[in-house]
Amino acid sequence: MMLRYNIKVVAFISVFLLFFAVSVYGPSVYAKMKVMEDDYLSQVEGEAGVSMDLNVTVRVVADTLKISNEAGDYIQSSVFTIDNGSGGNISVTGSANTDVGTSAGRTWLYMTTPTITNMRVYAPNLTVSSIYYARTYSNGSMTANTASGTLADNLGSLSISGIYMGTSVTGITPNYTMGGTPFVRIGSHSGSTGIDIYSEQAMYIDNLTWTYGTGTSALVSVSGIYMYAANDTYDKTGATSMLLNNASTWDTPYGNMIIGGNNVDSVSYATIDVGSNTTNGTILKISAPMSGNQRVRSFTMNGFSFGPFISDNMNLYTLKLTIRNLNSAGY
Repeated sequence: MMLRYNIKVVAFISVFLLFFAVSVYGPSVYAKMKVMEDDYLSQVEGEAGVSMDLNVTVRVVADTLKISNEAGDYIQSSVFTIDNGSGGNISVTGSANTDVGTSAGRTWLYMTTPTITNMRVYAPNLTVSSIYYARTYSNGSMTANTASGTLADNLGSLSISGIYMGTSVTGITPNYTMGGTPFVRIGSHSGSTGIDIYSEQAMYIDNLTWTYGTGTSALVSVSGIYMYAANDTYDKTGATSMLLNNASTWDTPYGNMIIGGNNVDSVSYATIDVGSNTTNGTILKISAPMSGNQRVRSFTMNGFSFGPFISDNMNLYTLKLTIRNLNSAGY
C-alpha cells in the first residue's frame, strides 16, 4: 500500500515539474515548433545568444482560474495565488541565457534557468464539473452517446509551498546542493512535428498539502521533497550512520534531476504532441521519462504518518499522460 502512495506522489511531482519547467522557462506547450533552415539562421544577428540578468519580484492573484472545453466541462480555482506563502512577492534572479544551436543535425532552443526561491502555488476551492453521457453498446460497438446530466464536486484546496528551483538550499535538514547550472533544451521531433524536451533541473519543495472538500485538515501532507541527481544509493545492510527514518542522518542531496533521459538509455526525450482523428477527437499526449533521486522527509495521509521515504537511482522509463476529448464520438 505504501508503494502505491509513493508512486502516485512521484508521478504527480514529475508531471508538475515538466509542466513548470516548460511553462516558466519556455514557450507554450501548445506551440507547434519547426526546424529552422541554416539559410534562415544565417540572416539572424546575435548568433552568440542572448543573456539576461534578472532581478524580478513576482506575485500573482487570480480571482478565478478556469480551464474548460466547448462542451461545458471545467475545473476551476477561486483566488488562485502564486506568492511567497505569506502574501508577499517571490524573487526571480540570476542569469537567463538563451541560444539557438545545432546538435546531431537538429536545431535546438537552449535556455539556462534563473533562480526561484520560496515560491508558493496555492489553488483553493478547486471545483470540477463534467457532463456525463449515457452510452449504448451492441456487439462491442457504441450505438448511442447522449448527454444525460452534470457531475460536480469540490476537490478542496492544493498548496505547494517553499518551492526552490535553480539554487542550493540551506537551513533545512539535510541541506540541498545544486549541481551544474540548470537548463532546458527544446526542439521539434526529428523529421516531424511535436516537441522534444531535455532538461536538467535542481528542485526542492518544502511542503505539499491537499485538503479535500471543505475540510480544514490536510488529507495529504508531504514535507521536504528533494529531487536531484541519481548519484546516491541507500544500502540498508551496510549503512550504519544513515538511517531511513531519520532525515538528519542522510548524506547531502547533490546534483540535478534529468527530464528526458535516464541512467540506462543515453537520451529518451520528454515529448509533447497534439493531434486529432475522427475516432478520438483532439488528443494531448505527454511523455516524461526521467531519472534522479527522490527523498521525502515526511509523508502523512489522513492523519497517519508513513514517515520518510527514499527512492534512489530512480529511472522512469515511461511516464505518459494522454488527455482526450471525452465528448467526441467513441467516448
